[in-house]
Amino acid sequence: MKQVSMVWAKRLLLVLCLVVGGVALVSAQEPNGSPVPPTIIRFASDRDTIPIEDAESGQLNTTLAWETSGMTADHRLVLEALGKRAWSPLLGTENFQLPTSGVYVNVIQNLCGFCPPTYRLSIVDSRSRVLDQQMVIIPWAEPAGVPQITHFSTGVERIDANSVAQRTARITVFWSLDNRVPYSNLIFEQILDSGIIVNVELPRPDLWVASEGLGEVAPVLPQAENYLTLRLRVVNTTNGQTYDEETLIVPIIGAVTAPIVPTVPPQPPTITGSGEIAPSLPPTDDAPPPQIVAFYANTAEVDRGGQVAVTWSVANARSLLISRLNPNGEFADFYLNPPPTGTWTLTLPDYYVDLVVFNLVVLGANETQVSQNLTLRVRCPYTYFFGTDPASGCPLSGETQVEAIYQPFERGFMIWRGDTRQIYVFYNDSGTVSVAPDTYVEGEPITILTQAPEGLYAPARGFGKLWLQSVENMSVLGWASAPELPFTMRVQQSGAYTNARTYFALPDGRILYVMADRWGFLGS
Repeated sequence: MKQVSMVWAKRLLLVLCLVVGGVALVSAQEPNGSPVPPTIIRFASDRDTIPIEDAESGQLNTTLAWETSGMTADHRLVLEALGKRAWSPLLGTENFQLPTSGVYVNVIQNLCGFCPPTYRLSIVDSRSRVLDQQMVIIPWAEPAGVPQITHFSTGVERIDANSVAQRTARITVFWSLDNRVPYSNLIFEQILDSGIIVNVELPRPDLWVASEGLGEVAPVLPQAENYLTLRLRVVNTTNGQTYDEETLIVPIIGAVTAPIVPTVPPQPPTITGSGEIAPSLPPTDDAPPPQIVAFYANTAEVDRGGQVAVTWSVANARSLLISRLNPNGEFADFYLNPPPTGTWTLTLPDYYVDLVVFNLVVLGANETQVSQNLTLRVRCPYTYFFGTDPASGCPLSGETQVEAIYQPFERGFMIWRGDTRQIYVFYNDSGTVSVAPDTYVEGEPITILTQAPEGLYAPARGFGKLWLQSVENMSVLGWASAPELPFTMRVQQSGAYTNARTYFALPDGRILYVMADRWGFLGS
């Protein structure tokens, strides 16, 4: 969520084009003198279809164009978009007198959920009565591939057994979906050890679930397993077909000492050899404390993406948990149902570039516990082309050299990157950077009506096209202060798990880094 004024200035361009000879709102008449009834002659969009993901991302525009006839000073136009429950005026049109003929460039958003982007143009009189009306619907496009869940994770490392038993536990999950098809939706479930599938979604006002987001689920207590199995499915809401599914595991730690809120059949009692029900044994105060006897790996340093064996031995344990933490120190994986002594052999994901940390938690009687971390170094096979940057750790890979174009502006600069055909816009005042695809086609006319001041330049080609499309680029960047400069740019990315930096070498030798939507010069 950025500054509202700048975001809307950047994302919304309202162009109202008045038809020559039809500007004045006067009473139109037929040749015989009879008044022409107020009529919408044409209302259309320049888009035939749109993928669901593009509508949800809010990165594409549509140009809505209209022509009317017979409107007078007593009439006005109302331009609206359909939401989940009502029509809403498009931004900037609420208190604006729309021309009788014109266009509106709108940022497409999925306001309606299952229904595609839908717009309505109405002619109303001074009493807000509708005199004529037309609608435009931009149908959903069929995706190129099958629906695929590309991400399903949680930041919860472990969950307390009592909170799950009491149904107060909440787990935040993150997800993303590609190639979403019309009429599909996401369903969050839990697979119990008995094979029963239960829905773990919390109540919400709308059935639609966005293709990318985060939310909470409410798990239930398994009968025997010491972990939760959560499942995400993308399904066809009309026939129940499952397109794709992913699961994740969350370990349960501790014992259930509070009453269980029933959601599934109760766990069966333990039967002794004589056929009697064995009484539950409360923990005793004089029980020995839990102890970590050993916790080590077969190496102190491991290759990136290499294999490692972690060994442990504990005593006086009622339960234990052995987990691998991601580079942010969050739960990433764990060993299922670990014995008091054992070895876990695993291959590390490539995102470990500096260190990998394992965590051992041992729970004893009376809820006493001990824990210990095991930290291993990851060998770094690369170096930065400019030296070192303490903020970035080991590089993700070696440097690459790409064709590039650099052009400075009054209050920033642009870089065209040839290997990705992207344009980076760097703003000096805010220290922010934006990235846009280069959509310029060689020979495409770029018309800038205003003459650049003496000593300054109007940007051309891809830079000029992007500059014209954004109010922020024109007002914040200003005019170009020198011509375009082609050069070979050295590029390298850090291996940081979050806030990774991408480094660029400018034509003058300065090194800059880009991190998310921020940038800066190395060493400054």
